[in-house]
Amino acid sequence: MRILYFLPVIFLIAACNGNNEEVAQLEDIMPTSNYDKTKKTDTIPAKVVFTPSVSSAELEAAQIKWDSVVVNDTLTIPERFSPKKMEKFTYWTAGKSVEYYRWSFPDSSKTMKAFLNWMNCYGERCLMVQLRTNANIQRNAFLILQNDTSIVQIQSPSIRLAELKKWKKLYFTPQQQTASSKKKAPKVKWNYVITQPRGGKAIWSQFKDEEEQEFVQLETK
Repeated sequence: MRILYFLPVIFLIAACNGNNEEVAQLEDIMPTSNYDKTKKTDTIPAKVVFTPSVSSAELEAAQIKWDSVVVNDTLTIPERFSPKKMEKFTYWTAGKSVEYYRWSFPDSSKTMKAFLNWMNCYGERCLMVQLRTNANIQRNAFLILQNDTSIVQIQSPSIRLAELKKWKKLYFTPQQQTASSKKKAPKVKWNYVITQPRGGKAIWSQFKDEEEQEFVQLETK
């Protein structure tokens, strides 16, 4: 019986001494995933601009005052529709902020698609905004302009209607012709212009033939 008892022990020692294979490493036996090795890419191919397209001279001509401007990293609905260029800034003046956004698209169909989808889920509450409806859309004052290639939004909790009109005038004015360019500035046209003072109701209009034309406002039910 003693011989039988020691036989397994002898065989175990012999097996350990005779096995010269390398010990498997933990990473060799654990399952691997390609996700860990692949670099995560951004799903928004938009080009973020770090300098406002609106020049200081244009702001001064419109009598818009500001102390500083910083890049705004707020995520927005229109940028989900692959704009070719995107501007997101916050202008500060006397401790008050004005948020400025501009999304530029390659053609009118993509611009309109982004605009309509944004109106279907507008703001933090994802509110569905009915076009040309005279209603309070949000608490803060704002101005939205949409044409064939871009969407612009200006909003602020402290801006007054008079200041919104200054921004509106800025975008209703043709771009200044440069001395080196012989081409005339293109005519300004905006398909939708939405103006709402703080606590008030939105007014829908368009700008063409050098004048702003209000749409027939639909009342909310």
